[in-house]
Amino acid sequence: MRPRYTDSRPASVSTAAKPVKEVDPSYQDWLRKREHDLTGEERAFVERRRQELRKDGVVTESYQRVDVREALVRLASAGLG
Repeated sequence: MRPRYTDSRPASVSTAAKPVKEVDPSYQDWLRKREHDLTGEERAFVERRRQELRKDGVVTESYQRVDVREALVRLASAGLG
C-alpha cells in the first residue's frame, strides 16, 4: 500500500545473509511501474480497513486451514477462478 521507495525509513538489513527484496533496485522499479494499479480511493479504503484491525495499536490476524476442495470453492466464489 505504501511502496518502499516512498518511505523515508532506512533500508532493511538482512541478518540472515540473504538479500532483502524491498531494497532490490529491480523490485523498486517494478513497484514504480505498478503504483497506479490502485486508485487513491482504493488505497484509502484499504488503509481504513487496516486501521479497523488495530487493537491497542497492534494489528493481529488469524488464519485457518481449509482443504483443497474448500479453497477452490472459495476462489471460484470470489470470481478468481
